[in-house]
Amino acid sequence: MSTTCDQLTDELSLIVEGDRAAIDRHADHPAGCDACRDARHEATQLARLVAATGSDFVPSKDLEAR
Repeated sequence: MSTTCDQLTDELSLIVEGDRAAIDRHADHPAGCDACRDARHEATQLARLVAATGSDFVPSKDLEAR
């Protein structure tokens, strides 16, 4: 059975998280589907941005005292 766009979309979060089984199940489909390849790329980029959110936050020196 070939992977459909809906099946890939349903497991996109697993693929972005690096779940080996999900990646293996859907490895061939994005090679021939621009929409799914783009969705995987965009989801991966978004996950990186979300993970980095707040990484530059520096609390004020008197935060604990306040």
